[in-house]
Amino acid sequence: MIRGLFFDLDGTLVNTHEANFLAYKRAFAENGIDLTRDAFKQTIGMQAREFIPLIADVTEEGVISSIMLQKATYYKEYMHMSERNEPLIEFIQYTKVNHTIALVTSAKRSNATTVINHHRLEDLFDIVVCAEDVKQPKPNPEAYLNALAAAGLKAHEVVAFEDSDSGIKAAESAGISVIKINDYTL
Repeated sequence: MIRGLFFDLDGTLVNTHEANFLAYKRAFAENGIDLTRDAFKQTIGMQAREFIPLIADVTEEGVISSIMLQKATYYKEYMHMSERNEPLIEFIQYTKVNHTIALVTSAKRSNATTVINHHRLEDLFDIVVCAEDVKQPKPNPEAYLNALAAAGLKAHEVVAFEDSDSGIKAAESAGISVIKINDYTL
């Protein structure tokens, strides 16, 4: 019997791709780097510490941290460009009574909180696992394993909802069945 429903945030519950792209583009530009839409598309599902060096050929911790901090500031300005996945949110509201609902995201807690608050999703989740709660980001299963432990559930009692390949791999590696959410396009 399914007792838990675990959801990714960016690209699954909320289309944040455009807001993320514009905030990162601006933060990269402030550091003298041009971020293209095509390059950014390749980073979907990755954490900033992973993709910044890959797409910008930057290895200095100060530059990486600067981009991340600037992005977090600009992200709030572009939040109006994000969009709720209404059918999925209605599904959560309908099933919440009989299921443990977890948010399992690779986003930093501050960025996830910005999205959650902006879209008034605060009351949906029983458990929230963010980037700071794990040592290894998705596709490592640690985030899902942490959510299972917090929920007191076994993998066969949970279904995960994910949009990215790394998120799908993370959930499946934790033994959780996955429903793929079609990715929003940039």
